Amino acid sequence: LTAALFETPFWLIVALVCNWWTLRRLARISERSLLAGQLAADVRASSPEPRAPSPVLRTPLSGAIVFSFVGAALMVATIAGTLDRTGAFFGAGISLLAACLFLIAFKLRRPARRLLDGHGWWPMMRLGVRNAAHRPGRAAHCARGR
Repeated sequence: LTAALFETPFWLIVALVCNWWTLRRLARISERSLLAGQLAADVRASSPEPRAPSPVLRTPLSGAIVFSFVGAALMVATIAGTLDRTGAFFGAGISLLAACLFLIAFKLRRPARRLLDGHGWWPMMRLGVRNAAHRPGRAAHCARGR
């Protein structure tokens, strides 16, 4: 019972931070554009001129790298005996989960490289991933859901 009292506020804070992280860019878009379903990323994606790699792509990759190192450091500290096994287990697990979510966000934000062709389960899976890449924040937000 006492663990539930401390665990519930933690997950509530995590959920609020994830929602804020996903929705923070929508504050800069007008209500009319939101109702029409037109986001600034949709307008930029249709522009034909080549661009340098966006910092939006680098942010999820750097987050994945940082959280991977944090998770690995917690595991090494546990093996060395410097940290309590239970706390380090959950800390490393949450860090590796966050790294995976950042990696999913990075993969979904990359532009498509090949055309979809063929039949079977592989092209259908690629079509689903490409559809999820249309709104990468929503897809990563749903990937972390309970």
